[in-house]
Amino acid sequence: MEIILEFDNWRRVRDPEGVEGWVHQNMLSGMRTGYVVGAQRRLMRAGLDASKIIATLEHGVIVEIRRCPPRSLYCRVATNGLDGWIRRDHFWGTYKGETID
Repeated sequence: MEIILEFDNWRRVRDPEGVEGWVHQNMLSGMRTGYVVGAQRRLMRAGLDASKIIATLEHGVIVEIRRCPPRSLYCRVATNGLDGWIRRDHFWGTYKGETID
């Protein structure tokens, strides 16, 4: 969920399909997550196109976003005991060019 507006203890959120609604802040966590979009996507050992593939992720898989280096096409994520790198344009959950440490 993306928080797009705050009012007192309420947050207006948007999901990957663009649906919006209000949620009480206690129902949200501070963990950054992403949502795999499109066809099957490769989870790589490193943030390089030529890196070894460690898993294939299906559309709709939720990933914990761990790191998105500046100017990198990849972000480090974790899901279901796996830790690797996925292209930024293969998941929803970050802004274009956003850095996450």
